[in-house]
Amino acid sequence: FGPVFFNVDNRAPTININSPKDGEIVSGMFFFDVDNGDVFKKGTDYNIDGASWQPVSIGWNTKLIPDGPHEITIRATDLAGHITTEIIIVIVDNHDPEITIAGPNDDEFIDDAYTFRVVASDEVGIQRVIMKTAGREKLMSYNTQTGYYEYLLDTRSLVDGTYKINATVIDL
Repeated sequence: FGPVFFNVDNRAPTININSPKDGEIVSGMFFFDVDNGDVFKKGTDYNIDGASWQPVSIGWNTKLIPDGPHEITIRATDLAGHITTEIIIVIVDNHDPEITIAGPNDDEFIDDAYTFRVVASDEVGIQRVIMKTAGREKLMSYNTQTGYYEYLLDTRSLVDGTYKINATVIDL
């Protein structure tokens, strides 16, 4: 009688998460890049915030959950029943930041030193706010006392006339 074949598997799978990395910002339809290092691979799955398991081959529609930090658990299994898990945190950001010019008002007259003010917000965070006026592009600073992004401009360096201001917010 024979031969009889058998398998030896003393090791649990290893996981290499190529993408996303811990702390990475993700959006839209996201596809995982994960390696299951095992001779007898069975599957590699993920769950978000402890929800149901899905194969990593199926993309993750990040638009179905709120912006902000989320816990991803990656699970690798082998045919011998060994299981390895790794947890990372990613930040979902599917929404554009919001911005409003708070000062000056439309058609307002300004003179001397004037503080331009902008309200900017984003669910995940703001990297920077840039103001463009009179051919100049300036980085605005956040003022914790007023809650505005501000830039002080000495208007005496400008020729009298009508100017426009544009502001751009860049989120994380």
